[in-house]
Amino acid sequence: MPSGSAPFAGPPRDSRTLERDVVQLHADVERLLLISEALWRIVREKCELSDADLIREIEKLDLEDGLPDYRKKPTPPRNCPKCQRVLSKKRAVCSICGEPVPIEPFER
Repeated sequence: MPSGSAPFAGPPRDSRTLERDVVQLHADVERLLLISEALWRIVREKCELSDADLIREIEKLDLEDGLPDYRKKPTPPRNCPKCQRVLSKKRAVCSICGEPVPIEPFER
């Protein structure tokens, strides 16, 4: 891949489209932050946890890849349980044999 090119570049996009994409991504992040905070409040109350418990778990999760960078590495591609071909992360079924792809809720 040439330096500076995006892995999913697709067709060229004009600046208005890119600006709309950025606005949409910002709205998505804000919505996810709101959902995360609401879920944490529920879990904290129901399970009698503290913010320190959450922070410890975040730090533990962050270090799973050995880097304290508040990021998760992309998960490696999985193989189809039926034909063993590499699965696309964007499809609900194997593109080779049609086998339904098991859901991995935190796959990146």
